[in-house]
Amino acid sequence: MTTTTLLEIAETTPDHALGRCGGAVLYVWRGATTVPAARRLRRLVDEARAAGEPGVLLGVVCEGAAPPESGARAVLADVLAGGGGFVHSSALVCEGTGFRASMVRAVATGLNLLARPPFPHRVVGSVPTAAEWLERRGRAAGCALYRAEDIVAQVAALRAAAHPGPVRVLPSLAAAG
Repeated sequence: MTTTTLLEIAETTPDHALGRCGGAVLYVWRGATTVPAARRLRRLVDEARAAGEPGVLLGVVCEGAAPPESGARAVLADVLAGGGGFVHSSALVCEGTGFRASMVRAVATGLNLLARPPFPHRVVGSVPTAAEWLERRGRAAGCALYRAEDIVAQVAALRAAAHPGPVRVLPSLAAAG
C-alpha cells in the first residue's frame, strides 16, 4: 500500500455506509441492516481480497441502530466465515449504552459464534479502541501495519461521506516502511 490511500466509498444510505481502503473494509450501520446491504458488504470484502493486500474488517453499529434482520445476520455471518486467508483481524464497534446497545452486542456475539471466523474478531465500545487493537494485531501478524490514527480518520471520513465513489486522499492505513 502506498503512503496515501484513497478511501473508496462503495455505498451510502441513511442506514449505512460501506467503503474500503486497500485491504481494509470499513462499514457503518446507522439504521436498519438489510440483506442487500449485507450482500454489498460481502462483495466489498471479495473486492478487497482480489486487491491482494492483507485485510482487516472494521464495522461500527451506531447508537440506536436496529439489530440486523435474520437474513442479514446470515449474510454477515458468511462475511465473517469467508474472510479466512485474507482477513487477519476484525473488530465491531457497538456504540451506545443501555438495553438496545447490549442487545446489539448480544447479536454481534451470536454472529461470531455462528460464523466462527478463522481470524481474531473482537466486539468493542469505541472506534479508537478497535483501531488500537487492529494495529496491535497487524504487528503481531507481521503484515501491513494499519495505524490506529489512520483507521480512526478513515472511519470518520466514511461516516461523513454523502455520495458513493472515491473521496479525498487521507493518510494511509498502512504505515510507511
